[in-house]
Amino acid sequence: MKDSLAHCPWIASSVDDIKRRGSDGSLAHALLLASPAGIGSELWADTVAQALLCQREQWDQQCQCQSCNWFAAGSHPDFKAVQTEEKSAVIKVAQIQTIVDFVVKTSQCGTKVILIKDSERMNLSSSNALLKTLEEPQGSCYILLHTTNPGRLLPTIRSRTQLQQLDLPSKAQAVEFLAARGIEDLPKLFAKRALRAPVQVAELLESEDYLDRKSWLLALAEKQTIDVLRAAKKFSSTKMDDCIYWWIGYVQEAIRHIDTPSHDWFTFLARLNTLYDRLLSGANPNAQLTLETLLMDWYRISRKFDFHLEEDVSIKRLSE
Repeated sequence: MKDSLAHCPWIASSVDDIKRRGSDGSLAHALLLASPAGIGSELWADTVAQALLCQREQWDQQCQCQSCNWFAAGSHPDFKAVQTEEKSAVIKVAQIQTIVDFVVKTSQCGTKVILIKDSERMNLSSSNALLKTLEEPQGSCYILLHTTNPGRLLPTIRSRTQLQQLDLPSKAQAVEFLAARGIEDLPKLFAKRALRAPVQVAELLESEDYLDRKSWLLALAEKQTIDVLRAAKKFSSTKMDDCIYWWIGYVQEAIRHIDTPSHDWFTFLARLNTLYDRLLSGANPNAQLTLETLLMDWYRISRKFDFHLEEDVSIKRLSE
């Protein structure tokens, strides 16, 4: 199910504010669109781009101007989006060069917009290639850097952009969003996260790999009753970065449910995050050996932790 702004009022209000400041001239040409993960950051970035291109002074979600129609059709001549290519974990220099070429072209409608999705995936070379363009704006052109992890961007990039932050939805908005998706009950593991990342949780529950993820998390929850080698062999054949990403979420939730988590929990979480960053950067460790080592340490630190993954929570309880 494709998310709609009608179900994401926290996004709509932010876009309205950015459009207003664009119209009155108080918006910088380079914007850092920073958002927590799981609340619709990509929809936000896309909608900001559309609103800035909109030919009307006051943009609305049902706008049918020529620019908005072009944008909806994916054929706007003054819009360019850049993101990681298939089988690549980084945004490359060659992709940034296409931005440089696009900036100097004459606009057909008066305003150009460039959107770099997941901009934290720019490597050092591509980041440096973008700096000059950020420093020297060309006419009416907005450069939007979308990210859910602004800390991974170079300080020189952050200092040359105007920060725009998307706030978390309220508890009532998160529950209303889930209800609109037809979600009435949530696995206990995701109940707290649903209030902070309702879009992410909804996508998870509707995803094709949800059963694989649930199987992996149940294997982690079983701890001592599961054979380490068997678990590692089974899940090393799936996508390694997915396994680690799911594991990170599980450990984060576990820490929130422990009254006084030991230092071992945070050390283990840091190891998972470091490994995940390496995988995103293209590292290719021995999957089974890596998982075997992590699982043995996991069983050691979590042997007294009991978390019932099968227990569901009504979303009505989340609003209480």
